[in-house]
Amino acid sequence: MKLPVILAVVAALGIGMAIGISLAPQIPIFRSSGRGSTANTEALSGTTSDSGIVSTTNGIRKKAIPGIANTSDLAAILKEGNFFRKMKDLSAYIDSIPPAEIPNVLSQIRKASGGLKVEEMTLLISHWAEIDPDGLMAESVKPQDRQTKSIMLGAVFGEMADQDLTDAVNQAKQLPNKQDRDAAMQNIIGKLAQKDPAQALALFQGSPKDPYGGGLFAIFTEWSSRDLSQATQTALQLPNSRQRSSAIQAIVNGLSQRDPQAAMDWVDQLPAGQMRNQAQRSVVGNLAFQDPQAAFGYLSSLPSNAAKNGLVQNIAFQLAQADPQSTLALVETLPPSQTSKFALQMAISGWASNDPQAAYTYASNLPAGTSEKSNLLQNSLSQWSRIDPQAAMASVNQMPEGNDKNNALNTLLSSWSQTDPLNAAAYIQSMQDGPARQNALSSVVGNWANNDPAAAAQWLSSMPNGSPAAYGSLASTWSRNDPVQTASWLTQLPTGPARDAAVASFSGQIFETDPAKAEQWAESIGDAKQRQEQVTSIFRRWMATDPTAATVAVQNSSLPDDAKKKLLPGTKP
Repeated sequence: MKLPVILAVVAALGIGMAIGISLAPQIPIFRSSGRGSTANTEALSGTTSDSGIVSTTNGIRKKAIPGIANTSDLAAILKEGNFFRKMKDLSAYIDSIPPAEIPNVLSQIRKASGGLKVEEMTLLISHWAEIDPDGLMAESVKPQDRQTKSIMLGAVFGEMADQDLTDAVNQAKQLPNKQDRDAAMQNIIGKLAQKDPAQALALFQGSPKDPYGGGLFAIFTEWSSRDLSQATQTALQLPNSRQRSSAIQAIVNGLSQRDPQAAMDWVDQLPAGQMRNQAQRSVVGNLAFQDPQAAFGYLSSLPSNAAKNGLVQNIAFQLAQADPQSTLALVETLPPSQTSKFALQMAISGWASNDPQAAYTYASNLPAGTSEKSNLLQNSLSQWSRIDPQAAMASVNQMPEGNDKNNALNTLLSSWSQTDPLNAAAYIQSMQDGPARQNALSSVVGNWANNDPAAAAQWLSSMPNGSPAAYGSLASTWSRNDPVQTASWLTQLPTGPARDAAVASFSGQIFETDPAKAEQWAESIGDAKQRQEQVTSIFRRWMATDPTAATVAVQNSSLPDDAKKKLLPGTKP
């Protein structure tokens, strides 16, 4: 599995968010053109295993698989703070596991804390589709959360399109759920783009209401590698402005990886405006990874504006990972402004991803009481705690009392609890009661509940001074993953502020799937004021989605008459 594939998809997702397109995660079944710089490709991609091919009952080919990898390696990979290193190592790990282990690995990824789950799941599921499409299809029809199911179906149909495009399209269009259809069609379009970008565009444009934004990115990434002039002309003639922006971003993303100088020249020829600003960000982002100094040189030629500010921050982060001292020297030459402050934060963030202890030491020497110092301390501590939480805690304990120390403690314990909740919890027990301890307690319990909510609940119940906020944090996290077990736990809690806080969080979480049940739970809150506030909040949300059912529920609720009148349309309080 080639890592540049997943990086291209991550870029597509980020661009979609930037220009306001809602994209279902697109599975990178289609292959990278491989025309990027050799050094960059080798730095990012793991080795692949292309062993023998065997046939399946449905005619889709599967790759033979090597032996099982050590599962302890996965835990270490998922803790990695550097994005590119994490994805490289995860790619190599995924290549080493057999199909039978994939569901277990997927479960571990979903339970792990962090903000890269979509990218990690996409990398794993796309590999699954390559080696065992039958198994993935069987798994996709089981109950899944919406995000996981979309990724699974997209991967399966991308592989099907390789075998029989017409059949894949027909089957995708018969899927009953719109989001499933969108995910499937995005990857079918991506497959077709490898063979005939113009035909893929025709399929894309023939789809109703433009649902397949990710497919457009795949089309123009491939098209521009074949015929840049024709791809550019076609992109600029697209009638929809969002489609034009997405197509231009796809072109510049591929071009900047193949030839950064050509990409800069190409972007400068685009009409001035938001589309060119976005294209400049893509060029600089790619160039910063390959040649940060050249990226800064390109920035110097651009006029000062918000777009340039964002580019400066991006460069600072990229450069600091390789050469933090030079980066700080460059940042310190910037005129004092919000741009320079954000650039400093991004430089420390990049530094912390490789050497968090040194970044923490630098941040500690900044003037006390500033938001910049607090933010930089928290960033470096979050990274440091993944490597050596005990050493990080020893440094924090030496800080003078105050907000900086309290914030640092909360950040450190929150990050620590993601990898070692028992020791993080043990440290909390040694803290004096107060706001810092209560905030840390909520953070640790909430993170712990991601992996083992029952253990977190048992530990919290043993705490003599467990705060209501901690119970609310536990209920909120647990109910997102397993509302049935959360409800069972709630029935065992004694009446009081802790239960009220937990029930309030729980009712808010389950509203999307069962508003009536959410209102019933809110009605069980013991404190009258908190009960009325939570019930009212549920009804306001319900009125926006189903006013008929909500009106009946309001009329039958325990709310005072004046509160009911405020909620019901056409009545006066």
